[in-house]
Amino acid sequence: MSRDEKMNTSRSGSARKRSVGQRLTALMCAFATTMLSFPSAAALNVPAVPLQVGTPLPPNIMLILDDSGSMEWDFMPGPFATSANALEIATSPVAFGLRTSSQNTLYYDPSIDYEPWLKDDGTRYTGGRSLNAVYTDVERLTSSTDLRGYLHPYYVLRSPTLDKANSANYDRYTIATVSGAQRVIKGGVTSLASWSNRTIYEGDNDYTITVPNGAQGFEVITRNGYNNNGYEVSVSIRRNNTTYCASDAGSNNEYCSISSPQSGQYTVRVTAPSGGGDRSVRGVDIQVNVLSGNNFTTPNGRTEAAEITNYATWYSYYRTRMKSAKAGAGAAFGDLNGGNYRVGFTTIWGPNAASQNEEFLINVGSNNGLFENRNGSVNRSTWFNRLYEARATNGTPLQSALNRMGSYYSDDLSGYSGATGPYGPESTPLACRQNFSILTTDGYWNSGEVDKGNSDGQDGPTYVDEDGNSYGYTASAPYTDGRSRTLADVAMHYWKTDLMPNMDNIVPASTLNPAFWQHMVTFGVSLGLKGTLPQTSVADVLRDGASGFNWPDPTDNEDDHRIDDLLHAAVNGHGAFAAASNPVEFANALRSALATIDERTSSGSNIAFNSSTLTNGTVSYSSNFVAGQWTGDVIAYSTASSGVVTPPLWKASTGIPTGSRNILTYGGTTGTRTGTTAFPTTAQETVLTTPIANYIKGNRAGEGTTYRARSSLFGDIVNSSPVYVESGTDKTIYVGANDGMLHAINAVDGTERFTYVPRLLDMSRLKELSRRVDFVHQYFVDGPVVVSTRTQTPGKNLLVGTLGRGGRGVYGLDVTNPTTFASTGRSWEYAGDNDMGMVLGKPLIAKVNLSGTDTMVAIVGNGINSPNGRSALFVINLETGALVQKIATNTEVDNGLSMPSGVDANGDGRIDTVYAGDLQGNVWRFDLSATTSSTWSASRLFTATYSADPTRRQPITGGITVAYNPATYNPWVFFGTGRYILETDPSDVSVQTWYGIEDSGTAVTGRSALKERSIELAGVLGGNPVRAFGESVAGDMNTLKGWYVDLLTPPSDTAEGERMIGDQFVVSGNVLVASSIIPVSDGCDTTGRGYLNFIDAFTGGAVGSPFIDANGDGVIDENDTLGSDTDGDGTNDATTPVGSIDLGLGMPTDPGALIGSGGEAVFCANGSTGAPGCVPFEWGPGFGRISWREILRD
Repeated sequence: MSRDEKMNTSRSGSARKRSVGQRLTALMCAFATTMLSFPSAAALNVPAVPLQVGTPLPPNIMLILDDSGSMEWDFMPGPFATSANALEIATSPVAFGLRTSSQNTLYYDPSIDYEPWLKDDGTRYTGGRSLNAVYTDVERLTSSTDLRGYLHPYYVLRSPTLDKANSANYDRYTIATVSGAQRVIKGGVTSLASWSNRTIYEGDNDYTITVPNGAQGFEVITRNGYNNNGYEVSVSIRRNNTTYCASDAGSNNEYCSISSPQSGQYTVRVTAPSGGGDRSVRGVDIQVNVLSGNNFTTPNGRTEAAEITNYATWYSYYRTRMKSAKAGAGAAFGDLNGGNYRVGFTTIWGPNAASQNEEFLINVGSNNGLFENRNGSVNRSTWFNRLYEARATNGTPLQSALNRMGSYYSDDLSGYSGATGPYGPESTPLACRQNFSILTTDGYWNSGEVDKGNSDGQDGPTYVDEDGNSYGYTASAPYTDGRSRTLADVAMHYWKTDLMPNMDNIVPASTLNPAFWQHMVTFGVSLGLKGTLPQTSVADVLRDGASGFNWPDPTDNEDDHRIDDLLHAAVNGHGAFAAASNPVEFANALRSALATIDERTSSGSNIAFNSSTLTNGTVSYSSNFVAGQWTGDVIAYSTASSGVVTPPLWKASTGIPTGSRNILTYGGTTGTRTGTTAFPTTAQETVLTTPIANYIKGNRAGEGTTYRARSSLFGDIVNSSPVYVESGTDKTIYVGANDGMLHAINAVDGTERFTYVPRLLDMSRLKELSRRVDFVHQYFVDGPVVVSTRTQTPGKNLLVGTLGRGGRGVYGLDVTNPTTFASTGRSWEYAGDNDMGMVLGKPLIAKVNLSGTDTMVAIVGNGINSPNGRSALFVINLETGALVQKIATNTEVDNGLSMPSGVDANGDGRIDTVYAGDLQGNVWRFDLSATTSSTWSASRLFTATYSADPTRRQPITGGITVAYNPATYNPWVFFGTGRYILETDPSDVSVQTWYGIEDSGTAVTGRSALKERSIELAGVLGGNPVRAFGESVAGDMNTLKGWYVDLLTPPSDTAEGERMIGDQFVVSGNVLVASSIIPVSDGCDTTGRGYLNFIDAFTGGAVGSPFIDANGDGVIDENDTLGSDTDGDGTNDATTPVGSIDLGLGMPTDPGALIGSGGEAVFCANGSTGAPGCVPFEWGPGFGRISWREILRD
């Protein structure tokens, strides 16, 4: 079975916890310590990053910096000059095209705010920001020089639509000394003299120039010229035997200038070398200009002082390729939270005597190699020091540089293996650690070839993962090229080869990188040069090259083809590639590479279906998020009795219109209904600013330069679950996302209908979505969504949503006509109440009797972090958003009410009783039967406490489900305990409990009134971990008020931190269904795991007969049981139906159920691996549910 066919199997939609669809990550920038907390009685510090991301094992990341000789050059792209060894005073380019960033992308660009290099501690260098002391060294921050005595010109293209090659389309600006002060002059250049096609004979060739009074600058420019032996001219300006400037850039393009010259005669000396043979330089053009005028201004509105500081900063920190590369690398890696990865540094020449550069391979012996200065470690500062001290030398041996990193990750580099190598310092290495190399270069490889043969043209070995799945590289397009000894062959060799054959093959895999054996992933970043192919990224190649791809021949001595080879290496290495044309793009390319390492697909939201009946047309809708990129998606799958089928039908991320979008917001005041209005309102735009408002709406301008780059416009969907609504011919999916929007999606094709930005959101936080540097994930529209049926609200569909972890408040929309909502939509919002918190539980839509009038309401548990800190139930008019009643439970603080469920006790269609749990373990019964809302009341039904310490409360954060016992007709409430909200929650292994309690009208006093049940057996069937609950005995619950099951793992009753945080439901009359999660972080498992659980609702024991196809053989029978030895003779003489199954989804979300007309039925769930999975079950009469999600139909 191929890894891409996994989702066609029954039971599971992905492989086990390290399978296709999962991208583990290790790059969590400043996430763990960033919390979402709001002032309250005792606020819970909610992490800004989803707990599902976990704390992955820090990967190994090696940055390979190009230290070839061309990195000293001060122009890009391409070799416009033959040398850059004489950049003493002014920059070497002289033609206007090399003094404008429009053509020489390395040159000063006044539209950029240049900042000094970033230090390891997050501060920046401070020197070199004044022209009286700039750093003139081409590589490092040394050689401080006063350049105020020279002119500093730069050209600005008047419009990006103009011809860049025409000098008439540019404005010239010059920084010069005028009357003792540094000024910026626009224009003001007058020609004093010019000579064309001159022959400069050996020795000095002098020209006398008279500088007029009042000149503010004097400059000499030479262009062109040739000598058959390769000799070039130099230029100087002299007066009275004093040399005022000299230029010898090693080319015939020379520039020499004086600022504030005295009037009178000067000698311009153009020199050709002396000596034997022909050394005269022919065809030289000479231009002499004088600068004058008083148009003191800057290109973009800076003050002159700020412009000069910006120019000086560029000169000191960005002027050459090496300096720009260091600036970009320091900025990209400086963003990282070093506790989440291990980072090393080397250059393409390595520790070479010629370069004198020192490398810094990952120092695993100090603080486990983590990229931080902690616990006596100086890993971070050492890395930055090695980066900033690097020098340039010689050619470009990219192949040998990458090969050396492959040897390093093979644990085969002298001095760096075993405990000091990349898999140290543990004596038993962690086999899931990932290896990445980021190869940067300003050119093409021209030395250091490595013979790995035609590696991409030969199949690789076949490997087997921990689940028995096999995979290996098969030579095919777009990887193959039919050539040997290429950079791409080196990358392929270290990707397809198991670098550590004695380790388990448990490296996290993904659809883009299916390798689960120890391997090296290669990223390529080209600084300045682009190849010949129209494809400019790995994604482009994978998109276009599946049916055959013709790579140019990098061995044919065509230099551009070797840039293509760098792209090919990134394709073969299953990494990414970027060609950066300027320093900003280079930094962003490195950030993009690091973000790709950071990607991990996950989900915390439930599946929706377009039908409750399993047919050929049944579609399931799951959502996910990609950590690191912080994008999300809603994905539609065909669903059959065998499970979800791939490939998906559509992805909503591809259905967002690139032009106009219907983006709306609330136009009224809290607690009232009004028409929606276009986003943003004037008040919202004032806070956001117009450019950022446009960014949030989907404008891509400025991404990667001014604003954060987005791989998709669809924000991450973490805790909001998709809801399917069908009204007439309209079929729509609604889901909230952390791009600040509720999304309405056409359920047929995935295109966007409209989005809604709640005005409840804090616009100053929403503004941070655009932050390019130091971006930290935040929650916005992260709460649950519910929509009324046309039965509940005749002729209408009314939506209620919450912000979840994104803020306090509830919003409502009339979505009766989703296709015309932009013009007809109405909405309300409710906020500002000190008892309203972050509502994590789904609202309940119900009918109540108010003074004899039937009124539709939204019943909402107040959630966590309310200012008052107590638990309360809100009843809000569904049509208008007005508060009907608020019922506070008691005065306990550090509390909050979870998701409510309701009961219509007398069958009149009106809600009479509502149940909800809270953080303090209380189960509350709310009496809403009276027609006067002021008399509605709350009473405590039960308080959940830990068995080992009855004084400690068990938190209830999930929903409470209600079902009637057919034997007694009394309502029973079902719920589980546990919390998965705070950063400390995953590591909490306190024993949580699953409860079923009968409500006979009086409070249940404690565990003593309940029957203790347990998880008795554990095993594996069909490759999936399974469990069985203890069986009940007739009459063993007489006089008791329910049951409980402590979530302990048999056979030794181990506490693993299992908990229940979601909703539950009853099928087949008496089978209670719920998911449980077990957060895990043991180094090589960060996604956790969990079970779908099935128990007899009214006994708490095992179901009476096999209920699910646990072994995956397509039949539900006696083989779907676990055996036990009841008489101790060593053989199983009793079997118990399986009651729990781990589908390999990581931590499962709430399951959903589909029933087929032919008797087939499946449960499906999402999971923290980001992929859905299903298991068939046996269903019978009484497939009913109370307070479970409804399939919404007209």
